[in-house]
Amino acid sequence: MNESQLKRTINTVGKWYFVSFIGDVLANYSKLQDSLKKEDFISKMRDRVDGGEISYESARTKINAMISIVRERKVMEALQIIVNETNPSKVPEGTINQAKEMLAKIQSGYESLPS
Repeated sequence: MNESQLKRTINTVGKWYFVSFIGDVLANYSKLQDSLKKEDFISKMRDRVDGGEISYESARTKINAMISIVRERKVMEALQIIVNETNPSKVPEGTINQAKEMLAKIQSGYESLPS
């Protein structure tokens, strides 16, 4: 996945969604290889966004895109792209700070990336 593809994948997920739920995807990454557990995870993530206001298909697309970023070992790069965003209209308030916090957690070993 090159930088252009990564940026498109981040846009598919949404910057706020990515930053808000990447920790959950990382914590459950091995479970997400099982289709039934993945379906359950997607439903739970869907319910956490405005009480399930997004469709299951949209949630599935976002989670699958996040899984592809993890699988390609591009989590840190994706977070850095979000941190480096200079146009405030493209990133919801607080998202950049959340991305910085997640980067720090990964760098400190508090959050771990799958090997």
